[in-house]
Amino acid sequence: MFDGVAFTIESALFFIMSRALSLAQWRRFYGSVLCLLAVDSFWGLTRTGFLAGSIWALPTGPIESWIILNIIFAIVIFGILFIFRGGKRPYVASGVGLIAVFIRTFLDYYWNWNFYFPAHA
Repeated sequence: MFDGVAFTIESALFFIMSRALSLAQWRRFYGSVLCLLAVDSFWGLTRTGFLAGSIWALPTGPIESWIILNIIFAIVIFGILFIFRGGKRPYVASGVGLIAVFIRTFLDYYWNWNFYFPAHA
């Protein structure tokens, strides 16, 4: 049931993001991305056992790499929102955010390609 609630919240955030694609709403879009990363990371932490166990027992795998990417990317997005606060240079801000999203997606597929596309024996 927890998974269903988490994924419903994530889908609602994707809907909000889809409604904030105009340049005038770039801050709302990336704010929603931050919320999405937080929900996704919390969900991932519950799946790894991190919240119930020791940080030193954290196994490595695709969920853990998602969490690490989410944390790093959240810091980057927060930085973009901070640097471009006050609505300064929306073209530059949204472009930098787009590049950050692309890099995060590229790294995710690079590190987890076999998880997304397992080889058939």
